[in-house]
Amino acid sequence: MNGIQLINHPGSILSEILDNKGISKRELACKIHLQEYNIDYILNGKESINDEIAHLLEIGTGVDKSLWLNMQKRWVEELLAYFMDMVRKNYPNINMSVEYDKESNEYFIYHDYKDFANSKFCEFRVDLYEEIFVSNRIYNICFTYRKDVQL
Repeated sequence: MNGIQLINHPGSILSEILDNKGISKRELACKIHLQEYNIDYILNGKESINDEIAHLLEIGTGVDKSLWLNMQKRWVEELLAYFMDMVRKNYPNINMSVEYDKESNEYFIYHDYKDFANSKFCEFRVDLYEEIFVSNRIYNICFTYRKDVQL
């Protein structure tokens, strides 16, 4: 992502914890009843930490479930901030805001660009979205038009 250093995905923290405790990924997978490839996805930052995974990691590492969930939330929010910064640098006249719906665990990025579907901005947004979110298996981001965006 253009050389920008973001905070670490919770998977990198998991890697440190496993190293410090002398636990292999195979041992962790067996202990929490996941496939080893699932642990690899988490360690490589390609799997989000949801409620179920956080609970299993708490069992496997002793690190509180809420800490895993908070790390994941911070990481996603930093990716969102990076996404919005990139959009604003390339399209400074577009207003955007982000809202988080705790119940659905979804983030809504609202924009005020009326002709979104027929624009270069749409292509730019799709490419950037895929680079940042889809490549990191984050699917709870919705990009939506709203004429009265509040910054």
